Amino acid sequence: MNRKRTWAVCAWVVCGASSLWGEIKDAWGVELDAGGVAAVGSSVVRSEGKSGFSAGGLVRYGGHKGWSKGFGYNVLSLQNGHRLKPVTFVGDRRGSPWGTWSPFARLGAGIGTDKEAGSMNRLVFRGGVGVRRPIHPRWDLGLKSELWFSPSSGGTGETMTLVTVGVTLARSFKTIPRKEPIAKPVEQKQTQPAEETSPGADNSPTATASEGSPAMVIAPAAATTAETAAPAVGVTSHKINILFQFDRSDREGSDLEAEIPALEEIAKILRNDPAAEVEIHGHADSRGPLGYNIALSRKRANTVRDFFVSRWGLDKKRFTIFAHGPKKPAASNATPLGRAKNRRVLVLLIP
Repeated sequence: MNRKRTWAVCAWVVCGASSLWGEIKDAWGVELDAGGVAAVGSSVVRSEGKSGFSAGGLVRYGGHKGWSKGFGYNVLSLQNGHRLKPVTFVGDRRGSPWGTWSPFARLGAGIGTDKEAGSMNRLVFRGGVGVRRPIHPRWDLGLKSELWFSPSSGGTGETMTLVTVGVTLARSFKTIPRKEPIAKPVEQKQTQPAEETSPGADNSPTATASEGSPAMVIAPAAATTAETAAPAVGVTSHKINILFQFDRSDREGSDLEAEIPALEEIAKILRNDPAAEVEIHGHADSRGPLGYNIALSRKRANTVRDFFVSRWGLDKKRFTIFAHGPKKPAASNATPLGRAKNRRVLVLLIP
């Protein structure tokens, strides 16, 4: 039986490592946590020392549709000698932000050892909620609470139900080489951009708007490859590029946090100048259907706009969203590096 468990653990680790290697090329991060632990709903409660401390670490990587994945290792130590040491595969789902705080939910499962039960392998399940807030472009501070459940295995040990509460400190990393420099603030002459003025049936851009939100402009098919033209009204004084991972439109799938200092400068200008506005241009690479990529570019632009609104309390009506999809590439879509440059959002300040 122990040999079967060992092979099962090895297979689990190999599969997880393969998945990690395939996705860590895009983005990854680490998280440390520490706090207290209490035993509930099991025979451990009837023993002395039903509380203790918890500590652990998590490596996050990749993700899909708002979920980020990772591997965690934790030590849950009770005063009565029970010490659960689980290794788990974890999925995190971030919710809509509350001001500067972002809630998240966490689910996971894996295999752990119990010191009191002779370090046997046992299944461990975890689930919890928490909140995070950025304290630096790449650092997050948070609070979380998790419920841990580990059933007895093979008639040995005892079922353990534990609750942890603690603080987290997370650091994000980007492993995609960023070859495209961020445009520095420049003064330009007023120019009409090709995609907003390409003629349709009435020589005007195609526009749609949702109730309670600013106008959404979708670029027509005939668009140029240049992106240096200023917006239709005013003079562009700030231009910021934000890159996104493939098929991602969420904050975690972008380098938005790395651009917080530059975005904050725009937010300050908007606060001090009621007449200033911002155009947010969403883009995508050429892989996939045109309609899907236009919708994806719109979601990316909305993510950046919502970040302005939630972090600095700005009115969303001061932001105009443009969804270009793959129609206006910044580089060739024939290479991986070129496609990476085209998965972007361009933020333009209109003073």
